[in-house]
Amino acid sequence: MPRIAWILKEVSDASWTSDQVIAFLACDDAPGIVYRPSGFLAGRLASAVALWPTEEGWERAVQTYRDSRRAEKARHQEWEGT
Repeated sequence: MPRIAWILKEVSDASWTSDQVIAFLACDDAPGIVYRPSGFLAGRLASAVALWPTEEGWERAVQTYRDSRRAEKARHQEWEGT
């Protein structure tokens, strides 16, 4: 738990929400194998605040992520015929 808190400190100090962190993490494809989840998380979030410095950017990214998930869900429903 302390290690994860340390990893999330920068985004937490910048007042990111969990949705914003998830949207940032969803920008890149995840590798097939992750040996140390905490190390993987630390590597992915290392430049997060520098890459997304403004709240407007955070919200735009979250909306893009949500829209993409909605679109994915809609496509699957079409394929399944429901």
